[in-house]
Amino acid sequence: MEVGRIRRKELPYALALWRANFSADWDLRGTDIQAVARLFSLLLSCRRLPLSLLQRLGVRAEIWVLRDKGKVVGVLGQIGYRIPYLLGLVMERGARGLARVKWFLDGVCQALAEDGFRFARALVPQQHPVVKLVLRLGWEVLGEVHEYVVELHPLPKKPPLEIPVERLRAREEEQLARTALAAADIRTLLSLERNYGSKVARLLGFRDLFLAPRSGGREIVAVSANRYQRMATVRSFNRGEIVPLLERALDILRSWGKERAQIGLLDPAPEVRCHVEGQGGNPQGVWLQLVKDLTR
Repeated sequence: MEVGRIRRKELPYALALWRANFSADWDLRGTDIQAVARLFSLLLSCRRLPLSLLQRLGVRAEIWVLRDKGKVVGVLGQIGYRIPYLLGLVMERGARGLARVKWFLDGVCQALAEDGFRFARALVPQQHPVVKLVLRLGWEVLGEVHEYVVELHPLPKKPPLEIPVERLRAREEEQLARTALAAADIRTLLSLERNYGSKVARLLGFRDLFLAPRSGGREIVAVSANRYQRMATVRSFNRGEIVPLLERALDILRSWGKERAQIGLLDPAPEVRCHVEGQGGNPQGVWLQLVKDLTR
């Protein structure tokens, strides 16, 4: 078996595996999968040269495959910036088994470590059978992520927030991230994690931004959206006063024309959960936030 980066000719098969397993999630997100396929096919042309150039510019998207005698039997996606986010693990029906999953994940993590990354992250449903395996592979549970979906109906004009909110500037983001990385402060690093990579990703229709209290508090809410999905994401890894940040994040997504938001809250305080549900948040389950130190 071999773990490697996807080749252009393997893309249709990888997408077919994902479509068979995640079509309901794609429908919820309003994903234009044909547009995504065309984009990635272009990036994989000329022996992956366009994708390699983007990765050097900080757009760290990748598709990993597990090959058995040259045939693709597993696929795993990667997005992120400072901490690669591994998602969409799928194995071909005849190739399933914890031994092959272990081989696949070990190979990807080794390649990420060789690329200079210190941490990797993943989200797994609480009761998924792969949880025990990844814990044996050195992954650690950081906490529980409560997922919600909120329909972004237009709202009447509201009074100003009690706690003024502002977007973090690029310089502030980088400074906070460097400090957090030096201290191995994983929660702050995750709070500042760009799902789509550096700002170069905006040229392809992807954007990330971060909201924080103007008073300089440690609370941060991250917002990610792209032109290929009608649903965007809002994430928080803090237990502080984040309700004003969440409200501002949803207002921004409405201004961008998004139809719904997926909100992920790591170990949220009860009052925050009540607020989200009171705003129409539909609970989507509880997931485990997994992190792996790639230097171990």
